[in-house]
Amino acid sequence: MIAQGLLIPAIIVLGLNIWTTNENALYASGLGFSNITGRSSTTMSIINGLVGTLFALWLYNNFVGWLTFLSTAIPPIGGVIIADFILNRKRYHDFTNAQFKEVNWAGIIAVAIGVAAGKFIPGIVPLNAVLGGAICYAVLNPILNKKTAIAQEA
Repeated sequence: MIAQGLLIPAIIVLGLNIWTTNENALYASGLGFSNITGRSSTTMSIINGLVGTLFALWLYNNFVGWLTFLSTAIPPIGGVIIADFILNRKRYHDFTNAQFKEVNWAGIIAVAIGVAAGKFIPGIVPLNAVLGGAICYAVLNPILNKKTAIAQEA
């Protein structure tokens, strides 16, 4: 853009692009937190904007570390979802009448173990995390959720 003499228009377009995207995100978060806390959406938007700005400043200096953390923390969630689907296919056939636990501790523990597997087992981090989460869920779910498994078989 500099070579074409369009530096100022490029900065304006980039600024407007970021502005419109972040304005929508800030508005939605302000409404969401307003519903949760009972405070006005204006107050919550200001608080969310300040917190978001502080996090953005931190992220600016730690971007690579943040991406590394995400590459370890997100894949085990997919592993747990895949394992649950493979192990409980019957439940997914009649999804509207399926009964779920409010908190499936086997899934939460499996995600935590998947994160640890991605972090500490040598190899491809996301792959280790997915497999760690899926295998742990496959082992823990029948143990921790016996009542749900019996109800599905009936």
